[in-house]
Formats: sequence, C-alpha cells, structure tokens
Amino acid sequence: MVQNLGDSLGDLSCPIYYKWLWSTFLRPELVQTGLEISLRKLQLSYVDLFLIHFPAALKPGEEFFPKDTDGKTIFDTVDICATWEALEKCEEAGLAKSIGVSNFNSKQLQKILNKPGLKYKPVCNQVFDFQLTPQDMERLDGLNRNLRYFKVTAFADHPDYPFCDEY
Repeated sequence: MVQNLGDSLGDLSCPIYYKWLWSTFLRPELVQTGLEISLRKLQLSYVDLFLIHFPAALKPGEEFFPKDTDGKTIFDTVDICATWEALEKCEEAGLAKSIGVSNFNSKQLQKILNKPGLKYKPVCNQVFDFQLTPQDMERLDGLNRNLRYFKVTAFADHPDYPFCDEY
C-alpha cells in the first residue's frame, strides 16, 4: 500500500509518498526486492517513508494472508532487527528517504533502538489515524490510556503479535 500524505498535511508543493512493507516480505532478503517491485509499479524512483507495516511475519509468497489447508494463517519467524538492517540498506540505496515502523509495541521498538550497529532510528511508529467526534473524545478521555481500540485478530496467535504487551 502506498499513500500520498500530501493531502492530509495541508498545502504542500509536492506529494509525500510512503510505502508499507507487508508481513510476507519481512525476511531481510525480500525487503529491497519488495520495495523495488512497488516502485516500478508506481513509476517512482523512491518513497519518502518506508515502514514495516506490522511486526509479525507471515509465510512469504503470493498470498496476502497465507493459509494452510485448515484455513489457519501461516506465520513465519523473522529477526526484526535483520529486517530493520534491510530497510537501512534501502535508505542508503536512495530507495527511501526515511524509514520507520507501524504497530510496534514498546518492547519491539526498543529491540530496534538497542540493536548493535544501528545506523538509522525509526522516524516514527505510525498508528492508524481516524476522525473522532467531540462525544467520542469525551468518552475516550475517561478511559484507561492503555486500552486498544483495534486488534488484528488474524495475527493474534503469532509469537510477535504486538498487542499482547503494553505500549
């Protein structure tokens, strides 16, 4: 998925493009190839921001949500720090102006920040943005701040599922 942030940031002289790295591309050897495929399809030479979309890996392949014969999601095991190093290489190659993460909990983010040899810190930990009414905000203001409003249940059994830990 590629988004044009220009519309949400107000009056900009040029669009800002970002790309999420989907969970089937988290193996380090797939990161740059996955980005290059997207760049070719979009007819771009780089994105402004390249994000790891979700810290839980799925089996690499053509399927967006790979499933076994029983219909269960097929997970993969990936060292997220090795994936981060591959993102750093994409930035160094000029394919991304900056790199970040999305949907990481504090432990997962600290794992990257404390990685020996870290070249670039994540510029953001993106969370989904949506419009709330004043009534919604009033209701939320009275709730426990660690409450999550959105859970990705397809990943709930994955050992790296980020919503089991505190943010």
